[in-house]
Amino acid sequence: MKNRLLERIGSNAPEEFLNSLELVDLPLGRILYEAEDKIRFVYFPHNAVVSLLAVLSDGSTAEMETIGREGVLGVVEALGDRVSQGRCIVQFPGSASRVKIEQFRQVVGASASVRQAMLCYMQFLFMQILQVGVCNAVHSAEARFCRTLLIMRDRMNRDDLPLTHEFLAGMLGVHRPAVSIIAHRMQDEGLIKQGRGLITITDSTHLEDKACECYKSIRRSYDRLLPP
Repeated sequence: MKNRLLERIGSNAPEEFLNSLELVDLPLGRILYEAEDKIRFVYFPHNAVVSLLAVLSDGSTAEMETIGREGVLGVVEALGDRVSQGRCIVQFPGSASRVKIEQFRQVVGASASVRQAMLCYMQFLFMQILQVGVCNAVHSAEARFCRTLLIMRDRMNRDDLPLTHEFLAGMLGVHRPAVSIIAHRMQDEGLIKQGRGLITITDSTHLEDKACECYKSIRRSYDRLLPP
């Protein structure tokens, strides 16, 4: 599985940039950046999925965005002041191509097509963060739970998702028992099946019906801004 954004810009990127890409493994739970860290690399996930979490002073967290094979991690910071906006943690292990910020900035400055792709992706990121912020404020934990599973399915391109209740609680900004109650209800309705550290989507159609409108809105925005 390859990164879709990297494939999109590959034919227009200088050979020097492509040769500077380094393939790295991203193990489960690795923290790539903490909030306010000065970042050094931009990551293009292939089959890994990473989440950017907002971290409050009491240690509680909530999801801001999830990035998989469709996108790039660190693009906003790389083109700004290089300071991480939140905690970035590997949610699903796999591989990614990474490049030093200096080389990334050079290719964005030199190639109009690469720059346009990055601007479209940054517009998508802004829309996604805005949508998730509204979602966290007004939609039920159950609807957000379903939305999160569907987004993760799209990022991984698979129905069996290695997610724990504890991790989902951190993403949704709720207590772990609330996630367990929702997950058991979804399982009783035949929408998911649970295993140890694994949630499998068994009825995606009805899971979409349970999810809030934010899932389809986020998906439409990506398809509009970065079509195949």
